[in-house]
Order: sequence, then structure tokens, then C-alpha cells
Amino acid sequence: MRLIKSIILILLVPFLYVKAVDELYIKVKVESIDKASNTIHATGLTGPCKGYHLKLKGDFKKADIKKGDEIFVSINSNVCENNGVYELKEVSP
Repeated sequence: MRLIKSIILILLVPFLYVKAVDELYIKVKVESIDKASNTIHATGLTGPCKGYHLKLKGDFKKADIKKGDEIFVSINSNVCENNGVYELKEVSP
């Protein structure tokens, strides 16, 4: 029985690494919105993005976002760089 559990674990480990997703869930302040290019220019307020200027690209038209709003976003990275461009995964007011 123990051998079977070990074999199953060994077979599952590669799939666990493949399924791992690098994302950050952070709070940002919207500085400007460019609807033509689907880009939000924002400043990070929390986590590793705090104080950084970010360009967030993606489909945010369903969310009612205005300049000056503080929103929560999920981005496609586990690190932040000043003036970095990131893909939006999720937007929450």
C-alpha cells in the first residue's frame, strides 16, 4: 500500500508543477484609462507592487472603473517592476 502511494505521488508531482500559476492579487489606484488599447495605468498600493507604476492590459470593460478608483486586480506575474506591463486576469472593485 505504501509503495502504491509513493508511485502515485511520483506520477502526480510533474502535474502539480505544470498547474502552478504565477499571479499576484494586489490593490491599485487607477491613474488613467486608455480604452483604445485596453490599458489601465495604475499605482500599486499593496504587496510587492506598492509604489510602482503599472500598465495593466486586458478586458476590463465589464467593470465600472474610473480614474481615482482603488481596485483589486490579479495579474500574470509573481513579481512587480516599476513601469511594468502586466496582463489582467481578474478585476474586483
